[in-house]
Amino acid sequence: MVKRWVTPIHHFRRTATRETMISGQPIREDDKVVVWYSSANRDESVFEDPFCFDIMRTPNEHLSSGFGRHFCLGANLARLGMRAAS
Repeated sequence: MVKRWVTPIHHFRRTATRETMISGQPIREDDKVVVWYSSANRDESVFEDPFCFDIMRTPNEHLSSGFGRHFCLGANLARLGMRAAS
């Protein structure tokens, strides 16, 4: 999906609601945490050859539509539009 390559939203920020660890980094309650989609969508531990533009990539576990309870409500409509345009 092309959305992995160029995302409509570049980053998002959240506030930690409790202490936790992310990749060995301690996060305290009320710390601000930022996810940069451009970095996450090219994570070499997730994507084989992440800098190669491949519209047939499967699986394609990109974060461009968010995740969990913050998943984009319009994601399915965007997929439908991309299928119709191809």
